[in-house]
Amino acid sequence: MALRRLLSDTLFGSRPSFKAPEEEPAKPAKEVELRDRIDDLGFGWYQIQVWVLSAGFVFAEGSEIQMASGLVNAMSYEFDLVTHNARAMLMTWTFTGFCIGTMSSGPLGDNLGRRVPMALGYSGVLLTACCTILVSNLQLLYIFRFVLGFFAGIGIPNAFIAVAEVTPSRLRGRATAAFGMAYVLGEMWAASGMLMLMPDLVHGSWRALIAWAMIPASCLLLMGMISSVSRFDTPFYLGCHGRTSELRQVLDLIAEINSQPDLKLRDEEVVICEVPNKIPVSEILPTLMKAPIINNVSIMAYMMFAKDFAFYGSDVFWPQIWVLVPTTGTTTEATHLMYTTMLGIPGVLLAVALMHVVNRRMGVLVCATVCSVCMLSLRGLEYGKNSAFLGVLLFKLCFPTWQMTTMVLPSELFGTQIRSWAFSFASSVGRLATIASPFAVELGTDEFTGILAGLALGAAMMVLLLPETKDCVLCETVINEEPSPRTLVKDDAEFKDAVSYGAA
Repeated sequence: MALRRLLSDTLFGSRPSFKAPEEEPAKPAKEVELRDRIDDLGFGWYQIQVWVLSAGFVFAEGSEIQMASGLVNAMSYEFDLVTHNARAMLMTWTFTGFCIGTMSSGPLGDNLGRRVPMALGYSGVLLTACCTILVSNLQLLYIFRFVLGFFAGIGIPNAFIAVAEVTPSRLRGRATAAFGMAYVLGEMWAASGMLMLMPDLVHGSWRALIAWAMIPASCLLLMGMISSVSRFDTPFYLGCHGRTSELRQVLDLIAEINSQPDLKLRDEEVVICEVPNKIPVSEILPTLMKAPIINNVSIMAYMMFAKDFAFYGSDVFWPQIWVLVPTTGTTTEATHLMYTTMLGIPGVLLAVALMHVVNRRMGVLVCATVCSVCMLSLRGLEYGKNSAFLGVLLFKLCFPTWQMTTMVLPSELFGTQIRSWAFSFASSVGRLATIASPFAVELGTDEFTGILAGLALGAAMMVLLLPETKDCVLCETVINEEPSPRTLVKDDAEFKDAVSYGAA
């Protein structure tokens, strides 16, 4: 064939050959497309376990970050932080580590697989949280906040990529949107701890609350150690790196766990996935900087920046604004925070529905625009303005669709060999927003909401410059064409223009 293909059983080490009896000719090899086999295996117990382990990292991150934001007032009280900059640095050091950790996840994910960064992140978050409980001075607190952010950021891109690479194309949007539930549940876990141990968000044991936030990560790390799905990396990663034996084993494992034994590979079947010549590690970053890929990378970097400013900025904003809002009866500041967090649940459910039926560009355009308007309506929240409370409601309902669509786009836009690098590069630019957002919150409600409204409107416009990728198949790419569900590279000339398999 003119088309260069990766034949898992011929190019990267063959299985022990079966010598047929002389009276029976050997059966001809039967080609099995990797992307088709993933779709045929469907979404079963295997994908659920991968989703739980990956979303668990998001849950743990949401819990740790929400807890870190909620403890700013308490830590400021204990360490006598009276200036705005000193208070902001508590979160800025956390988010600086977040930025560096996210950038590090790219080389780790594309060279060592999707599992290693997540395992490293789980272990690092737990170890750092234990050390933070023991700190006795401000300098050590800043250091451990930085390290906590580093390990929290190192696994996030690969968690999203892992789910995208094992999920059938028709369900990828829903599976990624459901990650929003992990964010919400993580924040609710942190908020429930503060509700019990620090209801006024100022007085109480912040060390006990850090221990409370460690519980989900501990349980999920244990689950990862005993779950059979953690034995292998994703099929797309294994196929792209020519790890033939493991590729066949993981496909058989998926068939077994999903109760589809008829889809186990037979001896005469060979797994095929279309990839170009392997990109050396030293060439991956220059590849991202070349047209037309740089266009998508730049747009995604801006969209990640706007999304992270909205998500992490609001995480810092909510605990501080609710302290200023008058309480009535038995309602406490932590109660307001819990209610705000719970509003994310219907928001995530709405995102799951919308991402299944609405195109990627339309979803971001509408929801980011609504979020922009909602931010402007938040002015006056500290005085109990009714329209501000409505703005909180609509923002929490619409933001998950904007957020999770932005998070699924890199997996659909970039090929396997550069997917983790592209995701982590764009996400790292987004993490710069996390560093800036605490200072923006300290400027005041009007200033913070005005900046966020402008960024959200910019994201709504930028997404229109990207190709539509809903329901695309991850193992296809023709860089200069709009992706379609079944487009394949057809000849050597087109093949030379391909970067990797993926939709771009």
